[in-house]
Amino acid sequence: MNQSHFDFIIVGQGIAGTMLAHFLTENGKSVFVIDKHNPSSSSNIAAGIIHPITGRRLVKTWLFDEAYPFARSAYSTLEKFFSEQFFKEIPIIEIYTSIKNKNDWMERSTSPGYENLIGDELPPHFNPSIEAPFGAIKLKSTGFLFIKKLIEHYRKILKEKNQLLEEEFNFSELRLEQQKVFYGNIEADKIIFCEGYYAYRNPFFKSLPYQFAKGELLIVKCEGLTEDYIINKNIYIQPIGNHLFRIGSTFNWDNLNDEPTDDAKEKLADQFSSIIKIPFRIQAHLAAVRPTVKGRRPLIGTHPYQKQIGIFNGLGTKGALLAPYLANHFTAHLVNGTKLMKEVEIEKYDY
Repeated sequence: MNQSHFDFIIVGQGIAGTMLAHFLTENGKSVFVIDKHNPSSSSNIAAGIIHPITGRRLVKTWLFDEAYPFARSAYSTLEKFFSEQFFKEIPIIEIYTSIKNKNDWMERSTSPGYENLIGDELPPHFNPSIEAPFGAIKLKSTGFLFIKKLIEHYRKILKEKNQLLEEEFNFSELRLEQQKVFYGNIEADKIIFCEGYYAYRNPFFKSLPYQFAKGELLIVKCEGLTEDYIINKNIYIQPIGNHLFRIGSTFNWDNLNDEPTDDAKEKLADQFSSIIKIPFRIQAHLAAVRPTVKGRRPLIGTHPYQKQIGIFNGLGTKGALLAPYLANHFTAHLVNGTKLMKEVEIEKYDY
């Protein structure tokens, strides 16, 4: 390793750490990443779906109007750099669950600000392979990110530039000085933790309101099913190519590990069977723990008493949408002192 001093050490190279490294580099800062590859991490198995409307009240996803165009632009820049496709714009078909649900969607479609998000209504049984007795509605400004693919390509660049240490972070090797941090023979001005679920063991940010959730999904092969859109009805059905579909996802707040369970497998298969009327075969069953937070807002900022330490975490299920926008927002704070939005600022919590 030729260089031993960097502006920033980043711990973790999921979608949060990757996008933060990207924007810091774009702003002329040197970064060094510490990350032990984990194939079962949330970023590595996540669907990466960008959905503009959320919750039972069918409200616009937080920051969507700002974050979606920014994410598209950021991913396009990375696609040009790597000559690879990372983001796929594809409609989401919301299958109505009841007459009331249909009426709720119809009412929402007339709300100001939703005209570019909610498209055409589809009649019952619009596709003979799909069970939709009440019909469905097509959503726009939607798609998904191949998160694992993007992370792998960025990791390769970090390796080539000797900016990656592939090992589990060891807090006993971290040494702090007033204006510097040291990890082994690496010196930096600041260290930013983007650890995902492993934030629970971080001694500097133990008081933050984590609410981690285990999620499980299936990869199925279904040769007769269209790959023209994502289907959503309690679960998502996401085409990933070659007649393969990602089916998810479950939520479990108790058993926080990456071990797939028979109960989740059976539940997802049953839900898929209730929507799709043609045969399928399960190819894989995966599990990971999501870095979710009480209040569903990310955790961003520097430690109130040790300013050379920061955190960028808690993106949860919205990582593909929020990571570029918030990484750029945090970069502006770190580089130029721009104030962080109050919804994500961590200094409001007790330490």
